[in-house]
Amino acid sequence: MTIEFTNVPDSIRKPGTYTEEDTSNALRGLVSVPTSVLFIGQRISSGTVAALVPTRVYDSETGKGYFGHGSMLAKMISAGFQANPNMELTAMAVDDAAGVLAAGAIKFTGTATAAGVLTVYIGNMAIEVPIANSQTAITTATALVAAMTTTLMPDLPVTAAVNNPDTTQADLTAKNKGTMGNDIPIAVTITAPGITAAITPMASGATDPDLTTALTTVYGTQYHLICCGINAAAVLQKVRDHLTTLAGPLEQRPGLGVYGHRGSLADATTLAGTSLNSGRMTGALLRATRSLSYEIGAAYTGVIAAEDDPAAPLNGRILAGLAVPALSSHLSRSEQETALLNGVVPLEITTGDRIRIVRAVSTYVKNGAGTPDETLLDITTLRTLDDFRYKWRARVEVVFGPDAPASNRKLLTKNLEKIRAETIGVMVALERLERLRNVSTYKDDVLVEESITSVGRVNVSIPAPVVPGLHVLAAKFNLVL
Repeated sequence: MTIEFTNVPDSIRKPGTYTEEDTSNALRGLVSVPTSVLFIGQRISSGTVAALVPTRVYDSETGKGYFGHGSMLAKMISAGFQANPNMELTAMAVDDAAGVLAAGAIKFTGTATAAGVLTVYIGNMAIEVPIANSQTAITTATALVAAMTTTLMPDLPVTAAVNNPDTTQADLTAKNKGTMGNDIPIAVTITAPGITAAITPMASGATDPDLTTALTTVYGTQYHLICCGINAAAVLQKVRDHLTTLAGPLEQRPGLGVYGHRGSLADATTLAGTSLNSGRMTGALLRATRSLSYEIGAAYTGVIAAEDDPAAPLNGRILAGLAVPALSSHLSRSEQETALLNGVVPLEITTGDRIRIVRAVSTYVKNGAGTPDETLLDITTLRTLDDFRYKWRARVEVVFGPDAPASNRKLLTKNLEKIRAETIGVMVALERLERLRNVSTYKDDVLVEESITSVGRVNVSIPAPVVPGLHVLAAKFNLVL
């Protein structure tokens, strides 16, 4: 065996003792990195951080200051940290397009015949206003607007004003332009008899921001999870295409796109399985909740980020902070099956009014020929494969990269075997972590060969027997008398 030096040349003549340090073989374990998360959402002008500036955020209050109280992005940050306070989060804002603000209204009629309380829900936020005996509709509308515009309620996703000339009506306007303003639910309860309220749902919001420039801004950075606050098909398709490109063999910065949905099952399945159909996208449905769709997506992202093991199923994981929908809106078992068959992650209500993941699937449901395909059903499949690829690449770059000993950087027959041995070593280590299985069965399928068409190139074929999640247990009980 020849001892090789990197910095002590053989030609040195001056007497002395010369030493160098070699760290190329120090790393024998697997490289691990924390899950990096990017939230993309709309800001408002009161935010101190400009659009298209990726910014690390460590808590909810800072996010509100950065992107504006009540803005889409600020509310995403709050929901994300409530689900996972330890998330490594970067947030990047986009400005509203030249679009239209969604608008709605609450119109009061009658006069109170006894005292009571008006409770208005805007999204998952409640505004309580006392109603006195003999209070009129005009006074009630004025009191509601005053309560909504107080400094104690800065995080509402809407602004409020008394209608002119109909002063019995409180007009509501979304803080961000675009279609997501139409998704803001309004609900009213009144305990004072004699006063009633009619709701005009939020509507007419139009023209979402174009994320092209935003995605170009972060093109050179890897984020393992990208949560987009806008769940319109055209917007999410750009996120999907961005992630598909980054996951390719040249860029090698794979990630998963995440979004939320509070609408109908039919709309959610059309968006997932028809419009997206990608193993690199996943969306959670919590039908008719008061929480906003982008809050659902942010909370779901936080739960994914909290799991360090990419092969671990997320079945039963709790999403904290979201509003439980009315019982009549809970997804039935057959509806959950429909969701899962069409690339939608159903959320269900469990003991203690907690919201949990049924099964974390991707939006991939059909192959290029239009045939149903379960290859990338669970998000754990691609996440585990991405993890395997990263760890293998990190190992071989340490052993055979530009900083490795000279002999390792030569295309020698012994190095072909060494590449194969290092590859199997990574596979065995991942088997111990229960991310790969049956490595002894597949190790003979690891092929390492010198390219016959490109000088200096080695081609490697690596089996990836990822560990699937345990999702279904079936038992048959045979009666014996």
